[in-house]
Amino acid sequence: MSITNVNPKDLKFIIYARKSTEGEDRQMASLPDQLDIAKQIVAKHNYKVVKIFQEAASASKCNNRPKFDQMVRMIEQGKANGIICWQTNRLARNPKENGIIQQLLIEGKIKLIHTNDRIYRPEDNAIVFGVEASMAAQYSIDLSKNVTRGVRSKNKHGRCTGVAPQGYLNKRGDDNQPTVIIDPERFYVLQRMFKLYLTGNYTVVDLLSILNEEYHFTTLKRKKRGGKPLTIAGLHGILENPFYMGKIRDIEDKNILHQGAWPPMITEDEFWRVQRLKASMPKTTTFGQKHSSNLLATS
Repeated sequence: MSITNVNPKDLKFIIYARKSTEGEDRQMASLPDQLDIAKQIVAKHNYKVVKIFQEAASASKCNNRPKFDQMVRMIEQGKANGIICWQTNRLARNPKENGIIQQLLIEGKIKLIHTNDRIYRPEDNAIVFGVEASMAAQYSIDLSKNVTRGVRSKNKHGRCTGVAPQGYLNKRGDDNQPTVIIDPERFYVLQRMFKLYLTGNYTVVDLLSILNEEYHFTTLKRKKRGGKPLTIAGLHGILENPFYMGKIRDIEDKNILHQGAWPPMITEDEFWRVQRLKASMPKTTTFGQKHSSNLLATS
């Protein structure tokens, strides 16, 4: 039986749905929407589905999608020979993996790709699929460049381009632009912690004990992360972060600081005093812990 005469109802299809966790897919259909469309295609054409894959991962990078790799292996082993997906850019957005799908299609190991708006077969002009795949790859490249350019511009204007550190919260302003505000639950505790450290009587280990054991400090809960006691590495990061004096490091040159628009937790002078103390302070001591709570309460 030639490829041209293949009956689609005799094929073994894989449904593949992908949604990126990055900005590239902000306007793309959600995973449930993609699966709904795929199931409508299956019902309309009475296709046989042997596997459904869905994953949240970027297709702009190679070797980033385990479900995609499983799908390719199934096709190479003859366990499947058709793909149903929302659009071809769900399959790949980089030249290497585009080439894998295109080669499997040319060889006839993939006998049919059915998307929301068209069908691809081995006997079709390979240029059509190749051009569309290349357009998807170029879109991903251009988007990455634009996102990087935008992040750099915001950074140089003192805008927070990522997750705000402990003591602060990310928020959208009235103009829907991202901004940073005080976290009332953590801001003032950390501010007192800075003041306590500036007395010169406490090490980072002392401060960690005070925060976690006496104040029961927990990091901000963000989805699957946070909501836990502060670690020693986390506290070192707080003490060394110029964000707390109202400045942000340049993305390209960490020695350059840009003035931010959020309320500082400490003054610039206090921040540099903290850095000098950290450089001179012994790594461990506990002599300040006996009266730590009183100092935190009154600092």
